Amino acid sequence: MLATCPFCPLRCDDLVVRAEGTHLVPHEVDCPRAHAGFAGVAAESARLSSLAAWRTASVLAESIADRVAGAASLRISGTIIDITTARAAVRLAAACGGVVDAAESVSSAAMRRAIEREGVVAATLAELSQRADSVVLLGDPSDECPRLVERFLAPSPAPPARVGERARRRFLSLGESRIAGLPGERYTHIEVARGDLHRLLAEARGALRVGKTDSSGIATWLADATYSGWLWSSEALDPLAAGTLVGLSTELNRERRAVLVSLASDTTLRSVSTWLSGFSGPVDFGSGAPQLLENSTPAELTLWLQPYPTAPPPPLEDTFLIVLGMADAELAERADVYLPAGVPGVDFASSTYRGDAAVCLPLHALLDRGLPSAAEVLGELQLRRTDRC
Repeated sequence: MLATCPFCPLRCDDLVVRAEGTHLVPHEVDCPRAHAGFAGVAAESARLSSLAAWRTASVLAESIADRVAGAASLRISGTIIDITTARAAVRLAAACGGVVDAAESVSSAAMRRAIEREGVVAATLAELSQRADSVVLLGDPSDECPRLVERFLAPSPAPPARVGERARRRFLSLGESRIAGLPGERYTHIEVARGDLHRLLAEARGALRVGKTDSSGIATWLADATYSGWLWSSEALDPLAAGTLVGLSTELNRERRAVLVSLASDTTLRSVSTWLSGFSGPVDFGSGAPQLLENSTPAELTLWLQPYPTAPPPPLEDTFLIVLGMADAELAERADVYLPAGVPGVDFASSTYRGDAAVCLPLHALLDRGLPSAAEVLGELQLRRTDRC
């Protein structure tokens, strides 16, 4: 069956997935994220065989309703990848006067704050793939999105309309190691130690402004770019580097085009949060009306959405932790309460946004394991929370 992969921000919708017993196996694609994601779901299925009595939304919600109702502060967070779950999370936060906040990577948090201050010229993956003659990669975003090069940066064969442009496309990576799969004759790598990126970007911006060269050669490389697209890994940008990158893109756009393309895992929740509250997040409903939360602090109770076992776990905080979703054995043991729920795009159908927030894609139900969706549990919890107030 044809499926959309939920396990990375690219949301590849060309996977052929076949059921082999109780396992789902992707075929005709060499993606470690997809194989690890489906394997993790299968492994967790075996552990959940003893939890059959919990496999209804009403039973799951009843088990934590009193704890949620009595909490002085509630934070709903985690990796929320489908629209149905995102809607339910925002509505529960509004009903409880809590906070809803996506689990952000270091780079996503830094870029969000930099863009809020200064604005940005952004683009989609499709535009970058079709138009950019130069691509700059900060860190290695293909670690989190293994098919990025294959599908968008250097696909083979290239579509006929863009063969010439793709053949001329150059690549520059700034980070600790080279990126596999990029064409060697048009690929330049500059080794940059962690924490030193902002200095080199600032130096390049200054050199471009006065028409000079810089010590690293970044400005010289950029001077030959008519249209540059920038991508980054989840850990590449600290606040200083993010602010410097936004400033550099502004400088580049004075005489040429430069776009920043985000590949964030929190795009779906931020889109839904904007529809329902007017803010992309984090959103605080504590006053009765949605407000942008400037400084996040640990809540008394954290409801963490873990859609699949390989998603990032919650930070270590002094909070009562409820994990809802599909956790691995380590996170299930760490949680104060673990409530198993189905995986979007595996156990139930929904929709999701790609990491660049440009394309909404369907997630298909591939298995029936009798697990409720996280949205069903959150909806039941909202009803029970209202009954107790």
